[in-house]
Amino acid sequence: MASTLVTTTVVGLLLALLWFLNPSYDPKEPRPISHTIPILGHAIAWAKDRRGFFIWGERRGNNKPYSMLLAGRKHYVFSNPADVATLFRKAKVMSIAPFIRILSVTLFGYTKSETTRLEGLHDSMHALYNKHLLNPEQYTLVVIAYFKDLQERMRHLSDEVRASEKGTLRVDAFQLLLDTLAKASTTAYFGRKPLDANPDMTTDMDTFVAKGFWLFLSGVPAMFVRNADKARKRIMAAMLTGVVDDATAQDRDDVSAFTRDQIALTKTVLSDKGVATQQFSFLFGLTSNSTPSTYLTLLHILYVPGLVDDLRAEMNASGFSAAPDSEKYKFVPHGLPLLRSCYFEAIRMHTVSASIREVLEETSITTKPAGPDQQPRTYTLKKGGVVNMPSSALHYNEKINPQPETFIPRRFVSKEDGGMGQNPQTSTRGFGGGSSYCPGRIFAERQIVGFVATLLQGFDVEVVDGEKWKFPKSAEFDDVSNSPRAMLSLKARDGRAM
Repeated sequence: MASTLVTTTVVGLLLALLWFLNPSYDPKEPRPISHTIPILGHAIAWAKDRRGFFIWGERRGNNKPYSMLLAGRKHYVFSNPADVATLFRKAKVMSIAPFIRILSVTLFGYTKSETTRLEGLHDSMHALYNKHLLNPEQYTLVVIAYFKDLQERMRHLSDEVRASEKGTLRVDAFQLLLDTLAKASTTAYFGRKPLDANPDMTTDMDTFVAKGFWLFLSGVPAMFVRNADKARKRIMAAMLTGVVDDATAQDRDDVSAFTRDQIALTKTVLSDKGVATQQFSFLFGLTSNSTPSTYLTLLHILYVPGLVDDLRAEMNASGFSAAPDSEKYKFVPHGLPLLRSCYFEAIRMHTVSASIREVLEETSITTKPAGPDQQPRTYTLKKGGVVNMPSSALHYNEKINPQPETFIPRRFVSKEDGGMGQNPQTSTRGFGGGSSYCPGRIFAERQIVGFVATLLQGFDVEVVDGEKWKFPKSAEFDDVSNSPRAMLSLKARDGRAM
């Protein structure tokens, strides 16, 4: 009898605790989607398939804003582009800063004091982005350096292919990108010394992101993620010796002006080790998105019959193929509209990026009607809630992107040139928005389109053992790296290889 009473009391207390910890909803808030697991809410479904989860949520919420519980936090989800634009303008009452702090400490290893000091450089850092990453005169210099290094690596690859048995080389497609695109990008910004110090730095980045990203972010101690932690430390050590501690870095032509200015700025508030951490975080952004996005772009192209021939015809007609190596960058990306469309289409299908903001004080938003059957409505957003603006809901909206489940190479080619004429600026949101609109998006487009053009010009490329791999659901680095990888057969094209 006593044990039954104790059990009943404990169960009652647990249920009361779960009820207390589950947030309540005001009728003025976006309507919540019910969950079955207390506190965690929809966290498990979200973690399994973020792209599919938000597409499901959009349909479950009847294409209107909705609320959901995610790991103990109340999330407000908005996908209508007009509403998202309104939310981005509420910078005084919503902020991404709390999430940046979490990333900085758990993922990159900053101390809390360092993150506070870095936040004090916010305006100066954005001025650097405008000066270098968004200024054509400056970013073109980095693009030229990228193409130069990429072409050199492709020439070495061509020599390796020609020396192989039957002139055909079998490679892991993702590793190929780590060894070419990722290394060329690293050299373009940081010079050659970091890779000289750690030739396997891009493979270390693979280990760090694929094996450690979510564990570090969840607060798992480094001792339980040893391989990823060791990889992180090796990258930081290479950054420290290769650019931060190098007395000649400020005078070396192979180090980008952006990197030199960024190091000089951050040295005003951080130790050399902290500056190396900051450079590591930039390298993470430089390679962790473009590598899987290029992988998916290339593979989609290879699986569409006749598309490679069409792309090579475009490269010939534009002048890209005939141009000397030192001039090829001028044709990327706008001189190759079909290839550029393929890139945006792969981004549309696979990116799971979401712009997030923490609500700093209670506010409201009056939404725009998503269709003729809807009316404007004003929603209350409570302090402490998280505003979530997932790109996948936009990308798979049939009214905006017809046939969203199908890879359509010419979706973003103008109608005059035989395409669907969609505008990627309004049909996709792969680079965030508002104050967090990725300043590296301009280089990323040239980085990815330039790589695919260079590879297809120089090599005949085929997927082998196609039954052993499948397209990952997302373009997240860990999802792509940990999925069964595509194997490629490379054969140098006569008279065309680098």
